[in-house]
Amino acid sequence: MTMAAVSHMKSMYRRATRALALAMIAFSCAVAAAGTQDWPVFWRERAGAEARAVLDEAFAQFEQGRAGAVQRDPALAERAVPLLERLLRDAGPDEAMEATSRLKAGRAWMFVGELHSAQRQIEACREAEAHGLRLIEAALAPDDPELAEALASHGNTYRLLNRPTEAEPLFQRALAITEKALGPEHLSTATSLNYLAALYYATGAYGQAEPLLKRALAIREKALGPEHPATATSLNNLAELYRSMGAYAKAEPLLQRALAIHEKALGPEHPLTAKSLNNLAALYQDTGAYGQAEPLYQRALAICEKTLGPEHPDTATSLNHLAGLYQDTGAYGKAEPLYQRALAIRENALGPEHPDTATSLNNLANLYRATGAYGPAAPLYQRALAIYEKAVGPEHPYTATSLGSLAALYGVTGAYGQAEPLYQRALAIHEKALGPEHPDTAGSLNNLAGLYQATGAYGKAEPLYQRALAIHEKALGPEHPDTAGSLNNLAGLYQATGAYGKAEPLYQRALAIVGAGQSPEALWRIHNGLSHLSAKTKRPSEAIYFGKQAVNTIQALRGQLVTLDKELQKSFLANKVGAYRHLADLLIDAGRLPEAQQVLAMLKEEEYFDFVRRDASAKVETTRASLSTTEQPWQARYDQIGARLVALGEELHSLRQIKASFRSAEQNARIGALEADLRVAQQAYSGALDEMRSAFAKLDAQRSGDVASRQLDVSRIGLMDELSKKTGRPVLLLQYIVLDDALRILLTSGATQKAYRLPRGAKEINRAVAELQARLRSPAQDPRPAARALYDILIAPLAADLDQAKAATLMVSLDASLRYVPLSALHDGTRYLAERYAIAVVNEAAGSDNLKDAPQPSWEVAGLGLTRAHEGFAPLPAVKGELEGIVRRKNQPGGVLDGVIYLDQAFTEKSLQRSLSDRLPVLHLASHLQFRPGTEKDSFLLLGDGSKLDLGSLRSRYQFAGVDLITLSACDTAVGGGSGSEVDGLALTVQKNGAKGVLATLWPVADASTGRLMQEFYRLRQSAPQLTKAEALRQAQLELLNGAVKPAASDTARGARPLSVGTQTTAPAYVADPDKPYAHPFYWAPFILMGNWL
Repeated sequence: MTMAAVSHMKSMYRRATRALALAMIAFSCAVAAAGTQDWPVFWRERAGAEARAVLDEAFAQFEQGRAGAVQRDPALAERAVPLLERLLRDAGPDEAMEATSRLKAGRAWMFVGELHSAQRQIEACREAEAHGLRLIEAALAPDDPELAEALASHGNTYRLLNRPTEAEPLFQRALAITEKALGPEHLSTATSLNYLAALYYATGAYGQAEPLLKRALAIREKALGPEHPATATSLNNLAELYRSMGAYAKAEPLLQRALAIHEKALGPEHPLTAKSLNNLAALYQDTGAYGQAEPLYQRALAICEKTLGPEHPDTATSLNHLAGLYQDTGAYGKAEPLYQRALAIRENALGPEHPDTATSLNNLANLYRATGAYGPAAPLYQRALAIYEKAVGPEHPYTATSLGSLAALYGVTGAYGQAEPLYQRALAIHEKALGPEHPDTAGSLNNLAGLYQATGAYGKAEPLYQRALAIHEKALGPEHPDTAGSLNNLAGLYQATGAYGKAEPLYQRALAIVGAGQSPEALWRIHNGLSHLSAKTKRPSEAIYFGKQAVNTIQALRGQLVTLDKELQKSFLANKVGAYRHLADLLIDAGRLPEAQQVLAMLKEEEYFDFVRRDASAKVETTRASLSTTEQPWQARYDQIGARLVALGEELHSLRQIKASFRSAEQNARIGALEADLRVAQQAYSGALDEMRSAFAKLDAQRSGDVASRQLDVSRIGLMDELSKKTGRPVLLLQYIVLDDALRILLTSGATQKAYRLPRGAKEINRAVAELQARLRSPAQDPRPAARALYDILIAPLAADLDQAKAATLMVSLDASLRYVPLSALHDGTRYLAERYAIAVVNEAAGSDNLKDAPQPSWEVAGLGLTRAHEGFAPLPAVKGELEGIVRRKNQPGGVLDGVIYLDQAFTEKSLQRSLSDRLPVLHLASHLQFRPGTEKDSFLLLGDGSKLDLGSLRSRYQFAGVDLITLSACDTAVGGGSGSEVDGLALTVQKNGAKGVLATLWPVADASTGRLMQEFYRLRQSAPQLTKAEALRQAQLELLNGAVKPAASDTARGARPLSVGTQTTAPAYVADPDKPYAHPFYWAPFILMGNWL
């Protein structure tokens, strides 16, 4: 779904909610007609005591509900309806009644309608009211005020049924009666004006609604005074209209005045004061003044909770408002619990099938969709749609908006066939119900166009986008945020079709609108679009500048995610990492390698954040991409002019909303001045961008003509040089970045850096990784053809440089699915990579200082493990022998390292903490480690006593200072499932807590070969301290590969089994050499060393 489509969906929901609110304000502030107090007469003359008590209670609740004091109980209404209908049937046919009885029965039928309305049975309400209206009309004079009340009530029911053509004449008749019978300045006339205005508002006829609301306000000011609560309600009504029109400058003083009236007349903690606070906060939210909006929303919520209670529907409304603000500002972690609480309140107070419940379902689903959590969103959208279709009908705008939301979800998940008919149906409903030029119709056009764009039907998308843009500009103005969304959508389409000249000015207009509006979701997408466009048009410096803006905005957003549900955090980040890879790609191409390294570190930091999904108390590091000295002054100028454009545009838009015939001379003069100022500001803005482009173009020309101007990452080169000198042999760093259409490799030696761009995209790499994984995990299949294929992608293009450098150790930083690959198992057609190089995995987010620390010369070890079965986990009988072969103790000298063993019941949190407090250099854990990305509580190390140490506790409560190496000799250590970032996520966690290096496995190993390899690794490292850990691991692997290590007669199966890859395979069978029983990489390749490898 495009950025604008998301914003339009929000706008449609806000407009729909406000339309309903405005109508309810008109209703609730109606001066009670003379007839309503007489409604009970009918049943009090006829009903028995029990029925009369039920009906009286229902009527009392109706009256209190009109005043906003209580929420009407659908269950009570359900009990009352059959009682009253039976009395009406018993009263006989309408024709037989005399006038007084007809009037009484008519009033009773109107109340039956109200009882159906309380149950959201709108069609039944309409039928009852129609019956009552006929009786009342027959009994009263044609200009009786009570008839006006009945007409208005019936008109409002038609409005709720989305039948405006039938509602309008009823409202107009009601208005005409009150004007004639009571006078044009009577309070009931103001109420009738409000009813008709609410209808026009709901249908988007803002120009017709405005004079009615102004007149209603004037009546109330004159009749009740400028500081009466009813006057405040009229101020709020008019302000809501202006807010929907984007005329924020006109709306703000009205809302401020309404709030002041309510505070003075009703007190600072009255529910109507809370509504005024919510209205003013919504204005600030719409204009991007989030800092002003938040305390108002918070205060309104506190008032509702205190005066109405924490379970009142108005409290739910306040919760929804505040959650919406947090969602708009990217504070998704704060939004989710508020949305969930609001939903629970509405389900409990209003019932599971109330439209407000549907709105809460949609709100929560929108949040999930915004964060990429599509699975939880789908059932919420589906349930909301079913509620709307039942409650308001299949052709109501609310139903259309719900259809659009569900279609959007289908669109982002690639289910285009399911999305298209829903979008088309939503568009048809909006066009029929609201008209072809309503903003919600534009939203539906944008959504359908976005679907066509996603499926490559550009010719069908363009006219829809253009029509949507024209509607938004006409209805909301050229500076409205929804207009920016339409501009961004059309720009994206032009960019996709290569029409860059058309796309760029649209992006720039959109950026001018949202740039100072603090809408980070929209902002990073526009900047990212501009970055891609600049790259396509060969303007690398400009592309980098906009790419940094996008990434820095995402970094700022990320810091607000800490309290969000962990799965939602992961989903949020999933659709944004492309911006990091794109920027790193640009910087590498430009030879700006230090900046590229910074972005790569930010990407790893992003992935670590994704892995941890930490709690609110954890520290969040949010690096920003540094601006160069060339970029900094342009940034300052760009921000200044952008803010000026937004300010001028908002004021001009507000004045243009006033009809020409109503404008004062001063207002017309101000419009002229603003138009002139805006032209100057636009010219300055365009001029600044042109100057920036010119400056960047000159910089690009200089760089392209001067290869020596390439910036090298001196710190990385220095690190490689230092490590090479420490080990006495060359060390190289290989950093891989997987793009959609290419593979980037950055090679750093102790002397220089070199970048590679290879035409091997993510899909091809993922297929090659999956093929090799399947072969590596089955000892019956020959992995060498698949290993050769991946070698040709990852190593062959730089093999000559590796040979020339005489590299002995490769430090590798892997990206995406490459992290599932043990590079040691790659094969060049003659030998495995392990036969040539020691290999260690590094993560830029861990920093480089830790990599240079020399290990302690002599190691001691704490060996902790389990052998017994526990619920859901198989026994690991070989672990006892594994630990005894590694740990040398007084009475058992068979091991290779001095130390202690904690086995089974002795392996507890306490013994783990004791091992760390003893500061033993090696911690060897032989147990089940279940890693499932996304939930720290569900990912855990199984302790020997059967308890589970979850990763959150491991991160927050355990320090590993002084530990040279943590070995995770487990059945399922480094991999859970997902993009691959989990492979080194756990290692990074313990490194950040002080451990220098981690040795883990990429897949479960089937038998005692694990113990034999571990024993050899420790023996080699202890007997030759000059060996690095990476080289000791390589030599231990070669001993298995070359047959130096063989199964002992006493070897015990470890507990795991080779993974099955199915019976149908084209891979050749692996012919094992009896002299080399562990030569298949299944046995020796899964071990990867991460972090410090010295």
